[in-house]
Amino acid sequence: MAQPGEKVWVRDGAEVWAPGVVEARTGAGGAIRLSVATKRGTKNLAFATDQDVDEDVKRRNDGDPRSCEDLIALPHLHEPAILHVLRSRASSGLIYTNVGAILLAVNPFKRLPGVYDDAAVSEHRRVGAARCADPESAAAPPPHAFAVADAAYRAMRRALQAGEDAADQAVLISGESGAGKTETTKFVMRYLAGLSAATTGGADGLDGLEAQVLRTNPILEGFGNARTLRNDNSSRFGKWINLAFDERGRLREASLRTYLLEKVRLVRQTEGERGFHVFYEALAAAEAGDESLRSWPAPSNARSVCVSGSTCGVDGRKDGVTDAASFGERVRALEAFGCAGADRDGVSTILLAVLELGAATFTTNDRGATEDAGAACDPATRPRLEAAAAALRVDATSLEAALVTRRVFAEGEHLSLALSREAAGRGRDGLVKALYGALFDELVATCNRGLRGREAGDGGQQGAAIGLLDIFGFEV
Repeated sequence: MAQPGEKVWVRDGAEVWAPGVVEARTGAGGAIRLSVATKRGTKNLAFATDQDVDEDVKRRNDGDPRSCEDLIALPHLHEPAILHVLRSRASSGLIYTNVGAILLAVNPFKRLPGVYDDAAVSEHRRVGAARCADPESAAAPPPHAFAVADAAYRAMRRALQAGEDAADQAVLISGESGAGKTETTKFVMRYLAGLSAATTGGADGLDGLEAQVLRTNPILEGFGNARTLRNDNSSRFGKWINLAFDERGRLREASLRTYLLEKVRLVRQTEGERGFHVFYEALAAAEAGDESLRSWPAPSNARSVCVSGSTCGVDGRKDGVTDAASFGERVRALEAFGCAGADRDGVSTILLAVLELGAATFTTNDRGATEDAGAACDPATRPRLEAAAAALRVDATSLEAALVTRRVFAEGEHLSLALSREAAGRGRDGLVKALYGALFDELVATCNRGLRGREAGDGGQQGAAIGLLDIFGFEV
């Protein structure tokens, strides 16, 4: 390993790994010295053992890294080889690379023309069909999210046609925040819905249940996504999407399960980040004159823990998406699931209640020498608390009492204990999270009711499912 004349990668403080050529090697055992020529000069390296050399000096692969569609095909597979291929391909617009059955994707943070258009969908369908008909000699599809979706669908269809019990498939989409998981999930859903529609012999356009599945995205994104320092549309929850197909490969029904909604974002936002999109979108739409939001405050008067933890407010996204336009998209998606009129107003009312409740602050109330000091709603924010109570249809005095006192049962009687200002704030935060969490769960349930689609065919409940697991990212 690392003999004179060999092309290698060496660890580098600036580039992590730098390409070079070994010029000289001396010593053995406890004193190994290497001279490696790199673009920025010669590196003179010293190692105690051959194992140490192997850790910091890796052989380079020959050939154009952009032509490597599967990393398993590399003669030397290690960290610098992987990084070099991924960087070289991504810089040429080739953001996908396989590692066997695993697909790696590099987020380009820009639109790539032709990668996801109708022509790309048709091409992957054609390649998938050819490979299904003749898996031995047909060309493998290029790395792509569509190829993963196609492989899962056709594996399911083959198992169904063969009468196998284990026909279900699963696609796991993971990565750190900003990696592109949400968009990739949507691409996979769109491709699978299109295959289902094509199975029925219909036109290329999606309608019915296939289109309804895709309409869940604006709802979930509006109420469960937020801007982070890494990503303007980061999913702050995880979801499992179950797509059930009949024996013909036609989408029969779908369902959603969500978990780990980041409710702490409701009461705390890092500078440069935002809370959940829907608050800013509703504020922007109200300011633009949406009559259904006439009770909402102007953005300049909407200070609340839900939106005021950061200076990144309304229209604070950096990806060109405007909040008022996005709110209209959320509303249309909700209406497609039957959440219109009074139901839609109910959603807006709960959102307003959460926003207004998050504006309530507390002061220490000196009750005199005979009573313990406790908290009371700050008179300056009392109107906001009253607005929250009105939206929730509860008495404002009773709501305040629930936030500033705690009832305990002791010695056979109920006692009311005054809470500190800090404890009252924590209680407010807990109620904000509980209200919003219940609203989010109800919206997911609304989506699921709208995804109960076609009845099974003559074969009863025969069929299989493809599950998509979108694990939200954690910043590191």
